[in-house]
Amino acid sequence: MTQTSQPLWIQDRGIVIAQSQDAEWRCGDAPDYTSTNTFLNYATDTSSTSLK
Repeated sequence: MTQTSQPLWIQDRGIVIAQSQDAEWRCGDAPDYTSTNTFLNYATDTSSTSLK
């Protein structure tokens, strides 16, 4: 199953936003998730933490 044939709610949000150039966004611009992505990548990056 390709990314675009999956339901929107399980696709990568960055890909969905990038492919929706003709969408009308609630606040006028596409949402910016850079701070959320940074937090989520940090929270799931197990290489930066060591368990003792």
